[in-house]
Amino acid sequence: MEKKNTNRTKSLTEAKLRKLARLETGFDELVKDGGSIADYLPARRKLAASPEDLLAALDRAASLPFETVESSWIAPLLEGFGIFFHLFEDPFETGDRSAFERDPEYPGLPGEQEITIGIWEDLLLDAEDGEWDPEKARLRLNRLIAMRDRPVPVREYDDEIKEDYIGYYSEEDHLREASEKELLLYVLYTDELAAKKSITALRAKARGCFGGDKAYAVNWTRARDLYLQLMELDGDSLYPTMLGHIYYAGRTSGGKPEMDKAFYYYSIGTMGGNDEAKLRMADMFRKGEGTLPNPEIALKLVREEYEELLPFVAEGFFGTRFAEAAWRMGEHFRSMRYAAQEFAEDAYYYFLQAEFSLEERRRSLDTEAERSLAEALGFSMKAVEKDISFEDGARILPEEFLADLLDLYGDGSVFELNWKEKTEEKYSVTVTRISRVNGQKRPILVTVPRLKYCGLPDKLTFDVTNIEYWEGPRSGPVRFDDIRDDAFFLNGEEVLACSAAWKLKLPKEKKA
Repeated sequence: MEKKNTNRTKSLTEAKLRKLARLETGFDELVKDGGSIADYLPARRKLAASPEDLLAALDRAASLPFETVESSWIAPLLEGFGIFFHLFEDPFETGDRSAFERDPEYPGLPGEQEITIGIWEDLLLDAEDGEWDPEKARLRLNRLIAMRDRPVPVREYDDEIKEDYIGYYSEEDHLREASEKELLLYVLYTDELAAKKSITALRAKARGCFGGDKAYAVNWTRARDLYLQLMELDGDSLYPTMLGHIYYAGRTSGGKPEMDKAFYYYSIGTMGGNDEAKLRMADMFRKGEGTLPNPEIALKLVREEYEELLPFVAEGFFGTRFAEAAWRMGEHFRSMRYAAQEFAEDAYYYFLQAEFSLEERRRSLDTEAERSLAEALGFSMKAVEKDISFEDGARILPEEFLADLLDLYGDGSVFELNWKEKTEEKYSVTVTRISRVNGQKRPILVTVPRLKYCGLPDKLTFDVTNIEYWEGPRSGPVRFDDIRDDAFFLNGEEVLACSAAWKLKLPKEKKA
């Protein structure tokens, strides 16, 4: 095997990198002996090419044929290592954007280094597409240099940078925590770009006018007009849904609901796949608001939404409208419990799922909508609890209980039974879910009304007694992906048959 030249990694000094950035040398002059540029890179890259470096490169490029610039400089930059791999300290390599220097008074704005990288990226990618436009890059670089000593509010940033600034304050709590200076700049950029029909700015302004935020007071008429404008520019189903909310509550008509308009816009939002619009349409069909009453369509819409969002909750994702859908499913069965007491347990099943997913969602999002749903859900649960017989442990039929879990997780998982003998007549059995993709154990969504429980435990534990017959191993793990009657199967082959009494036991801290 050829011995690697370890000295190569020390040969690409900062001085040579700067020459490379300024196009005073080419890759072919730095890489010798048929080696790879990766062999020459220093362990740590400290150079961040400045606007002046890149202006010098453009001056040098102007005196050379484009074919030379492209083959000896642009192509190697783009090939294999990423555009900025050699010339810039690259925070994207570790995902650490904080490595970019930002203005301490305006953290939403990129610093000079980040803007320089953006200009150079545009130039190189355009060149790769055969559109070499150095004058455009030169103009942007000169403007960037000229901004150094100017106050931030009067700097001539590109609209793209202003949109990024607006977007920064749409994340997390940045707007709520913004200083007065940051806030004034946010409003300045948002109003300016909204007038230019920037979708980013229009969305931010509409959101503020709809619910009120630190930058904009509630203004329902303006919110309506902004969402109508957005509908003309973009196909996002959020916009008609928000208009549906405005008309449903009569926000622009003196408090008098405009149900026909609300139904119309919720219909558009539903067709666009918006979860909230679909649930609101279901409510309108159920109540006969803006349309003729049709409880069958209402239930169909809610059930579709519930079934679509359930897999997300089953995998631990709670940032959806699943809680709203599950609550509505429960309300359907709550209205039927007067015909049969068993419907109370059906209703409670959905209420428990709604409660669990809502509590998890409120860990990161706790607005008036979440609080209002929690209050309604609490009332609904109390209304049916008196009709349910609760237990310390629930006796289950494994062919039904475990089959439901198999249906929920589909072909993406296989389940594992692990038997442990406690006495001659009693076993403790744990059930875990194994991902077929990576073989890792995954939580299991479990809902048991009689135990007042819904959650995502890492495993299930059963006491198995009154064993009538047993065919298969009595200890160790047994994997299965199908269950029929008393038999467990894996890939179509029976691995265990057991007729017994199964009792589900939850961790003590999980009990209500």
